[in-house]
Amino acid sequence: TARLYGDFEDIIKKRRLRVFDSFFVKYDFELGQKFLPLHNDQSLISLTIAMNGKEEYEGGGTWFMETGKACLTDVGGCVAFKAE
Repeated sequence: TARLYGDFEDIIKKRRLRVFDSFFVKYDFELGQKFLPLHNDQSLISLTIAMNGKEEYEGGGTWFMETGKACLTDVGGCVAFKAE
């Protein structure tokens, strides 16, 4: 069950959401793509969707500096966050 908190609810109610850009990353330890550098997304809302099961890799997740923790979902799971 999805739950909306704070500004998310206002953003969804007041704006029509559209995808202007999508960015896909395929991590491959052997080829050197192990992670993305720490960054801030340039959008109102960002989504990360797990394409593999947690048992297929070590580590992973979306790191949030504010909490000092990574949010990790299983295959098909989605993390949505305000990205400004």
